[in-house]
Amino acid sequence: MKPLIFDATPLIYLTRAGLASVIEQIPARKFAARSVFREVVEQGKAKGLADALALARLFEKRAISIADASDVALLRTLARIRGLEEPDAETLAIAKERDYRAVLDDLFARRVARTYGVDFVGTPHVIILGIRNDLLSKEEAINAVDRMIETGWRCGPELYRETIRLIRES
Repeated sequence: MKPLIFDATPLIYLTRAGLASVIEQIPARKFAARSVFREVVEQGKAKGLADALALARLFEKRAISIADASDVALLRTLARIRGLEEPDAETLAIAKERDYRAVLDDLFARRVARTYGVDFVGTPHVIILGIRNDLLSKEEAINAVDRMIETGWRCGPELYRETIRLIRES
């Protein structure tokens, strides 16, 4: 399985749904860009967010490692794209240079990923991996998707139906 590099949104909402242990136990190497770490842990802790404390533990345990982009030219190019935030640009740059699979939900970041040939999946993929690795039952997975939506994860009706279908078929 390709290593996964997480953007902020999947980490936040999977954790808010109580799936930090699933992130930890998925049998793949897991990374986050330094700017993603700053956003989800450092800024989250400063705001007193519970998910930030849970995510800090994943980084402390090295379940998720911090990665830095080394292809400065690619990072600079991505950073100049209007509408692409720093954590998204850094995540895409690392995924591209190291041939990792980016885990991201932002539609614009996904369009940029396609343009630059970056392999990516969304948050539901992580839930499916949890089922396939016997970390979650199908019922727990469906409940987790509902909890993510309740805590603010944006999911249109088409994505919801597709996610539930994939869960049931897993």
